Amino acid sequence: ASCFSALVATAAPLGGETATPGHLEWSYGSEVDMNSRYVWRGIVYNDRSVAQPSAWISASDLTLSVWANRGLEEKYGSAFVDEVDGTLEYARGWGDFAGDLSVSYFHYPGQEEAPATGEVAVGCEYSLGIVSVRTWHAMDYLEYTGAYWGEAGLSTGVELAPNVSLEGRTGFGWASSKFNEAYWGVTRSSFSLWSFDVALNYRIGDYFYLSPHGEFATILDRDLTEDAQRNPVNFGLRMGVDF
Repeated sequence: ASCFSALVATAAPLGGETATPGHLEWSYGSEVDMNSRYVWRGIVYNDRSVAQPSAWISASDLTLSVWANRGLEEKYGSAFVDEVDGTLEYARGWGDFAGDLSVSYFHYPGQEEAPATGEVAVGCEYSLGIVSVRTWHAMDYLEYTGAYWGEAGLSTGVELAPNVSLEGRTGFGWASSKFNEAYWGVTRSSFSLWSFDVALNYRIGDYFYLSPHGEFATILDRDLTEDAQRNPVNFGLRMGVDF
């Protein structure tokens, strides 16, 4: 998933309304996110334009989602879907506190050098009013067993007009030596990343929405990447429907 979506639950709002006992509340949706590049935890996987479609279905606090990445320009001879992720997430809210637990599987079609893997993750968030504090932790359970990634940050949002809101998030990320060895080729742990994300959300009627957004990051550990890739920036437009 994208760097932006790693800071929040990608499939459904964290700690949404809880169903009445014994009654499942169903919801579902789909979107496509058009981005100038694909950046994940500060790593630039594709520095050209990509389309990232996703779909999800929720039964009360449980959500199943599928996400994919497709390059829009030629790569290895042709544009193709180079990643498909599946996630099952349980998210629950208790007053100002919310938490989520998820398991994900990452598949990379047509890339023998990129074996499939997966993560289990846990996150929690506490609302302080206009600002929320969040932390999120993921551990690989398959190809890179034990590789750990953690994040902590702040988020805020404001309603600008009916059906129009502005959201911002900032945070830091850190990684274990096994994560860095697998994804950066560096055999030590690091305080890796600072990121800032902003999105303008516009709802059209009851079901449709548009969200232009931008993500800015700085790699804090100079051993992880070259200067040219130290400050990845991405701009995109998210378009979707939910019911």
